[in-house]
Amino acid sequence: MRAFVRVSMVGTLAVWAALPLAAQAPPPATPAAPAAAGLDPNLPTVMVLDPAKDKNVWIKGTPVVSRYGPWVINSHSNKALDNWGAQIRCENGLIGVCGSAADGFEGMTDPLPVRIKPMGDPLADRKWPAPAQIASRQATRVDSRTPIRGRPGVYIGGITVAGNTTAVLDAGVYYCQDGDFSVEGTVVGQGVTIVLGGDQPGRLNVGAWGSIAIAAPKEGDFAGVCVVSLGEKETTLWGTGRLGGLVYVPRSKVSFWVSKPYAIERLFCWQLGTAGEGTIEFLGVKPPEPLPPAAEAPK
Repeated sequence: MRAFVRVSMVGTLAVWAALPLAAQAPPPATPAAPAAAGLDPNLPTVMVLDPAKDKNVWIKGTPVVSRYGPWVINSHSNKALDNWGAQIRCENGLIGVCGSAADGFEGMTDPLPVRIKPMGDPLADRKWPAPAQIASRQATRVDSRTPIRGRPGVYIGGITVAGNTTAVLDAGVYYCQDGDFSVEGTVVGQGVTIVLGGDQPGRLNVGAWGSIAIAAPKEGDFAGVCVVSLGEKETTLWGTGRLGGLVYVPRSKVSFWVSKPYAIERLFCWQLGTAGEGTIEFLGVKPPEPLPPAAEAPK
């Protein structure tokens, strides 16, 4: 049976401390961070990497809106994109599909997909270093009726934020080694990256009543990246969330089951599935405004 470190208002750890009374009201949702220097702003907004699977992108009744930037769907199947009763709407970009973009897409996307050549994972060779500090040597469960402040570091066995708990994360990398990052309560933070790594990486799991609102760092190894999941376990995003930065899940599926809005800046994953009636918004990176024309010199 796995041991847990229980963090409560009575017995807090050095890495998780109760917030002062002035900060005990749940904080507002964290806005998405602007594009960071660490990622090329020209990368796709959504990239689905599996080159073979039918229904590589499966949208089941969930309205999807993409604000800026293109999608890349690497599957060669003529069923790479499947949809039940909803639509992917790209306001400022196109959906590129390596398979057939002529059969069965009518009404599924706006605009219709275009056919493209496969695109390799642009981050495949990137390193995701673990912090030097080990924050906990066993699985950590955070359970408190008052807001709790989290500290970055390596968490062996992962982190669970229990229901009715608000965890305010200090800026930094939360490296879950061989364990999940599971959200049953509320998690917020600025300048935060959650990494699922180790020999047997866990997964990010946001439960039906969970809420996560984090924004990526603006500099360093993880600039522009708010989630890195390096294993093959499915990422499940229920509840509600606002993820300001790239969610990078190159080896496994990302599944949404939403009844409330979700907003994500960018997503790279192996496969993608959605269900539920809540809208999913992919923000992308807004291109800079054009410079105004130079004023003419007086004659």
